[in-house]
Amino acid sequence: MSVTISEFPEYLAFAYGDTPLMTYVRKPPVGPSPFATAQYPYIHPACTLRGHEVTEIKPAGHPYLHGIFLAAQNVAETNFWGPATYLPVHGYVMRDDRGEVQSQKYAVHESGGVSELLHWTSKAGIVLLEENRLIEVERVDEAESAWVLRFRYALTNVTDDWLHFATPGSDGRRDATGRPGWGYSGLFWRGPMSMQNGDVIGPETSGEQQLDGESTAWLGFTGKVGDGARATMVFVDDPENHTSWYANSSEYPGIGFGLAARQRRYLAPAATLTRDHRIVVADGAWDRDRIRAFAGEL
Repeated sequence: MSVTISEFPEYLAFAYGDTPLMTYVRKPPVGPSPFATAQYPYIHPACTLRGHEVTEIKPAGHPYLHGIFLAAQNVAETNFWGPATYLPVHGYVMRDDRGEVQSQKYAVHESGGVSELLHWTSKAGIVLLEENRLIEVERVDEAESAWVLRFRYALTNVTDDWLHFATPGSDGRRDATGRPGWGYSGLFWRGPMSMQNGDVIGPETSGEQQLDGESTAWLGFTGKVGDGARATMVFVDDPENHTSWYANSSEYPGIGFGLAARQRRYLAPAATLTRDHRIVVADGAWDRDRIRAFAGEL
């Protein structure tokens, strides 16, 4: 049995035989307000092999978040996350700075993947970044009731100036303990609220406060997905990336491969930033040993 990709004008549907795996929305629809409109392509729904959805779009309180997506809160003073931009000293500010990540062209591969060219365009219509993206279902394991999403991207600065990537965490926001927090950026997963207060598991320790901002080879998240069932998401970093994780469970289920979680990142003209991530979507509540064994095979 192989992975198939069905093409539609606005989206691509990935399936394993008759089992839907995910829908990749290349051209997001306009929402009921600017705050509920995605500024980027996104994956939703993503489902386990038993049919449980593990993504959510337009959740209450954060209607601009859409499933699994790649975005950044501040790129050269353009907000690709929305709607408010966090600024040093000032905090969150509403300003007319929203950019868009726009798909330009794509190609479907028989291996179960899609390559795509995208532009990160500012409010003024200036292309800041050119992105080459690969999304593919890398592996389906029926015995483990799990499948693996590979998400690779290369961002090239196509301007004549240095570009910065910034987050609230890099620009001064602190949590109740005084630690830098809210370093959301990069590839991000927003789970359904049924998974709120799920378990965040790392190779050596557990807990969102213990793992937020840390750099580990992988991060696991287990939570409820309906009818008493549970699902596990495993986020596997490329060994060369040294991602600083964004981890949230108590407020909402969200995990991010941070680009600038604790300090600003800079990209020179013509330079390229490349990342290669895996996300495991699995049925059941996996423990640390099971996660470690599966992640070690990727």
